[in-house]
Amino acid sequence: MKKRSYVKCQLLVGDIERDVIRKISRMKQPYFDEVVEKIKSTIF
Repeated sequence: MKKRSYVKCQLLVGDIERDVIRKISRMKQPYFDEVVEKIKSTIF
């Protein structure tokens, strides 16, 4: 496993769990999925 990829994964997981998931109750699932995919495509 590359160190850089590991760091990116940790950042993604941390951001999603702490910051994004809290707002999921106000966001419809298709829009939330789109946001997650945009984050993944931007980071990776």
